[in-house]
Amino acid sequence: SNRHLPRRRTGVFRGLLHVEKVLGTPDPKIRLALVQVLERIGGPESQRALQTALDDPEEAIRAIARKATETFDFDVDGRTP
Repeated sequence: SNRHLPRRRTGVFRGLLHVEKVLGTPDPKIRLALVQVLERIGGPESQRALQTALDDPEEAIRAIARKATETFDFDVDGRTP
């Protein structure tokens, strides 16, 4: 079932509402998986959460977040440069 996957509704991923809470989990495997998913989803909502992950204690998580935020072609507010 895909019920746990984010769904787009009026331009906002409803499933991303609690992402920052999940990024605060002590389990680095969960944080890593979440950052990988956010990288694939993209969009301004993911960008905001990935910026939070730039301060993660795990280098692998920070590296993915850094790479993802550098490749997005819009700012955190969703505006294109």
